Amino acid sequence: DSGISSFTHTEGANEPSSPSNGDTWWDTANDVYKVYMNNEWKDWLGTTPPAYSGPAYMGTRGIIAGGYGGSTNSTGAEDIQYITIASPGNATDFGDLTRYTSRTGMHSNGSRIVMAGGRAGGSATNSIDYVTAASPGNASDFGDLTESRFGMGGGGDATRSVFAGGWGAVNTGSPTGTDSRTIDYITTGTTGNATNFGDLSYYRKYISATSDATRTIFAGGSETSGTTSLVNKMEYVTTQTTGNVTDFGDLLAVNASMAA
Repeated sequence: DSGISSFTHTEGANEPSSPSNGDTWWDTANDVYKVYMNNEWKDWLGTTPPAYSGPAYMGTRGIIAGGYGGSTNSTGAEDIQYITIASPGNATDFGDLTRYTSRTGMHSNGSRIVMAGGRAGGSATNSIDYVTAASPGNASDFGDLTESRFGMGGGGDATRSVFAGGWGAVNTGSPTGTDSRTIDYITTGTTGNATNFGDLSYYRKYISATSDATRTIFAGGSETSGTTSLVNKMEYVTTQTTGNVTDFGDLLAVNASMAA
């Protein structure tokens, strides 16, 4: 059914180009063995028949942090909650953020979770918080983004977290002066300030993002150029290669603030 034919084997940190069903790849950057099946790379867990999972850097806990209209502050919440993804049930208190905030960008390398920017006290912030997923407790300061903003898209891989766009930056060159096209990145395991990665194709906020071990994709959002309009754009970067985005394709409809 998967159309397996003669195959090739590749070892290296970069995804092989133009793969065929049945090809194998030892992803040395993330220490994962992959098989190309049904037109996508899948992680092999070494079972018979083969079983697959998400990238090796993903952990077992899900973290939900902050949010709009939180308990005692109308512009955000400070609560951090967690779930065990394999066990359905209610969330458990994890700790608190360093500030009440909403509309942050988030990513994890499996052991550390970072929460960047957001709307705090009615204004955009450049602060980055982090927690250790296995150790409930309050967040600690990680460093700062290059611009204060909220409504970013956040993604990345096993070593980098990438955050794009947002609302609240000033003097960016956008028609409103408050939208951003900036992409920042951090090395997730090492605290410190963010570094500029490149740019989106245009100034945009309320972006959604998703990623695998190679690419981070930014989707949808709201652009302002005379009038504000939602967009159906999808753009991507290769997470380990700094630079501007490349067009990925289009969503089925124009959307912003999607869950991803």
